[in-house]
Amino acid sequence: MPVEKVDTVLVAGHACVDLLPALDAEPTIEAGALSNVGPLEIRCGGSVINTGEALVALGRTIRVSAAVGNDRLGGVLAERLRELDPHAAIDVVDAGTSYSVVLERRGGSRTLWHHEGANARMDGSRLNVGATALVHLGYATALPALVRPSLEPFVALLERMAAAGTTSSIDFATIDPRSADRDEWPERLRRLLPLMGIVSPSADDLQSLGWLPPNPDAHDVAEGARRLVEAGAAIAFVTDGERGAHLCTAGQERLARGGSALARLSPEWSNVELSVPAVPVEHVVGTNGAGDTATAGLIHAVLSGYTPRDAGRLAVALAAQRVAGLDLRIDGA
Repeated sequence: MPVEKVDTVLVAGHACVDLLPALDAEPTIEAGALSNVGPLEIRCGGSVINTGEALVALGRTIRVSAAVGNDRLGGVLAERLRELDPHAAIDVVDAGTSYSVVLERRGGSRTLWHHEGANARMDGSRLNVGATALVHLGYATALPALVRPSLEPFVALLERMAAAGTTSSIDFATIDPRSADRDEWPERLRRLLPLMGIVSPSADDLQSLGWLPPNPDAHDVAEGARRLVEAGAAIAFVTDGERGAHLCTAGQERLARGGSALARLSPEWSNVELSVPAVPVEHVVGTNGAGDTATAGLIHAVLSGYTPRDAGRLAVALAAQRVAGLDLRIDGA
């Protein structure tokens, strides 16, 4: 007899250490200049940590899988991964641990200086995708071994999930505009999207990938979400900062082919298009990880049988909690 899948979520992909200096003013990078900054906060981050922490706060059991370097930062990151999942699958590789220098003034947007490090080795081949209802792969576009020089490792991973009846949840990342393969991404997405269950990029991610025009307005973002589904995704949830988010879903037949988590969704999830306004935040602590937190809310809502509108509302509410630096736990979690 086939083993019934449990609602444990496997969270895999990009993990790093975030270095966050407190900033009162913009630092300079001019030669010979000195910029005074505040205390340094060292925080484990990346999609695996951010999404995993939010899912745990919501009461979900998770499994995590990530690559770390054989250095001191790798020890810090591995310790946090094991706190989230005592059985964490941690691949220690002969490379530096991924880290980001996060430059963010309170109440403002952030700038990232990023080193991909051990994440460059993550190709998905070691993921155990068959035991859970849903696998979330975070910042997939920032995992070079998965997407370069061809998409074959990515396609193979998505096909393994489909064969196992596991729902795939894929999050993208903003790519460097200087990337040599930037112009290839719209066509790459058209190849990959028919194999993806849930996609949850930000508008910034899609703009950097050439899926949205520069400086997209709300109409552009809603249209971008619709085109993700038209190109093959079962569910697209595009976060749009202070404007909220856009949810778009395919028809019942496509949902039924989206793995066990999507196959059991009610007909209410079929052919949905809606915009969800952001929850106002009076005091912004930081925007880092807000998109990952919204994704966790969407995953939790899908597995819990929420309606599409309530799923969107939960996702943006949790993102607001993250931005405000508040507890992510909800009643009953």
